[in-house]
Amino acid sequence: MPFLEIDDVSVTYGRSNRFTRRTDTSHVAVDHVSLTAERRQIVGVVGESGSGKSSLAKAAVGLIVPQSGEIRLGGEVLPRKRPVAVRRRMQMVFQDPSSALNPSLTVGQVIVELLRTGGMDRTRARARAAELIDMVGLSTSVLDVKPGSLSGGQRQRASIARALATNPEVIVADEPTSALDVSVQATVLNLLRGLAESLGLAVLFITHDLGVVRRLCNDVAVMQKGRVVEHGPTASVFESPADPYTRQLLASIPTISAVTGS
Repeated sequence: MPFLEIDDVSVTYGRSNRFTRRTDTSHVAVDHVSLTAERRQIVGVVGESGSGKSSLAKAAVGLIVPQSGEIRLGGEVLPRKRPVAVRRRMQMVFQDPSSALNPSLTVGQVIVELLRTGGMDRTRARARAAELIDMVGLSTSVLDVKPGSLSGGQRQRASIARALATNPEVIVADEPTSALDVSVQATVLNLLRGLAESLGLAVLFITHDLGVVRRLCNDVAVMQKGRVVEHGPTASVFESPADPYTRQLLASIPTISAVTGS
């Protein structure tokens, strides 16, 4: 049985009428989408802007409530409105790390604060924060500085450390490297791969970059206008795409070096 199951999920947003000032139309952002991911597996969700992939990510972690469908972890149906204990099992890594890192606090304060909400005492929380920062390849001196003093890649790794503070079983990464240069992207992508394998995480990786998906993800789902038009093992989808939209996307990929930078 797959560990993460997104089953027939739909997300609809209301649209306001600027003349009547009422919400009388709607936009289907995610249209009956089903996906699965195993532990230690990275599943890429790819598509153009507006395809619904970010809305799917937010529905998966409970930031928005889908109109229909279920999210299951290990066969357990997650409640539509999730209590804290359930939210801690799935964490999101955003394109902009400032979404997770309070700029007025040091990195250490951000992580320690989250650890303490889980019941850890301050001394142990500080030690665990140092372990997490080391796990993402940063110096523990980062704990004593504010996010604004870090480079973009360092901030993103610090935000990943924060996400790991709840001991999640699933990471949903929404365009986590699109704002970084290629060499820094490689560091973050290799980090996510290593964490998935070493911690047994299921990772949902949202991106528009098929070149990254090809080298990082075990499986890939291609979204267009809110629907998954193709889903399968990455190698199979790239070698023999069945949907015309997938073929169109693949044809537009420029020559990209491996994420290792070699």
